[in-house]
Amino acid sequence: MKKSILFFLVFSISTVLISAYNPPPSGELLHQFSSSELLSGGSLSTGGAFKNVRPESIGINPSLIAGEQRWVVDLGYTAFIGTNDLEGFGSAFLAGFIIPSRYGNLALTMDGLFTNDLEKPHLGNSLLLDAAFAKDLTDDLYLGIGMKGGFGPEGDWALAGDVGFWYRIKNLRFVPFLKDIRWAFSLTNMGKSFLASEVGIIEGKEVSASPSLFTPKIGLAGTLFSTKYIEGGMGIDFSFPIFQNLIADIAFEFLVANVFRIKAGWDMNLREVIAGHGPSLPSLSLSYTFNFSTKELDFMEKHGWQENEMLVSTAYKNLYKDVHLASGGLLLFLGQKDFEAPVISLWGEE
Repeated sequence: MKKSILFFLVFSISTVLISAYNPPPSGELLHQFSSSELLSGGSLSTGGAFKNVRPESIGINPSLIAGEQRWVVDLGYTAFIGTNDLEGFGSAFLAGFIIPSRYGNLALTMDGLFTNDLEKPHLGNSLLLDAAFAKDLTDDLYLGIGMKGGFGPEGDWALAGDVGFWYRIKNLRFVPFLKDIRWAFSLTNMGKSFLASEVGIIEGKEVSASPSLFTPKIGLAGTLFSTKYIEGGMGIDFSFPIFQNLIADIAFEFLVANVFRIKAGWDMNLREVIAGHGPSLPSLSLSYTFNFSTKELDFMEKHGWQENEMLVSTAYKNLYKDVHLASGGLLLFLGQKDFEAPVISLWGEE
């Protein structure tokens, strides 16, 4: 009798939870549209094949920023272009930075989304602030924690926390084709998200929040090959929103002459595919890195920022048949990386 009652309770609770999962189409990507990096398969908990970390990476895994040595400033913009039956226009923008210190790294981002004029994805207008703190416990282990909050459609609000870690394991016996392997885990959106739309994946049913609450994400990335002038790598992630869906993200990346990056990414949302929305097509991004000098500026020289690095990027994603996303970004690294090992003086030495 007790077993029957327990089974009935578990079955009832499971049924309620499953029926409650009904975010709008593309709702799980709500805070990834504004970045050319995240748009093109950069939404990986490992940071991707070559760990190209940006301030907005904290929304995927807050630990990723722990290894950054330099101040980082980031700007991004994405245009939503609807054609034919889905004609319309929308925008997303991003601004963020990373502040390193000996105690750990801090990152802050501001993300805005404006899609009221679009029939699909119709995620409304929202503004989100995200902050994270991360610390590298060793060169191969990072830990991070984050908090995000903001305002969404019709005065709605969001407030949630994220945690994650990143670990370099270098080699795994069951994936011999990958080198310099990293794996990571994050748990995001622990709190309240936006009710961003009146229509969910399944029409006619009550719409749930997006991105979904309590989303575990696990990933693996590494290098496929490396030559003098070109390197290739890949990363793959699986996320499980409220343990009621499976989303797979995979990206292949190529680094040419250490300055050009070419990335192709693809994401597959199982529940959206089952509901007939179909998977999105692969996305593509290109970026170029160059150095520049600011020796003539006293402020920059005072902070040791005479030689700096800039990465400019562009990305394209065909979200739906008649909805095209074009994105551009600028990433500024102030100063140069420190590759010199610390000097250790023993007692009594001069």
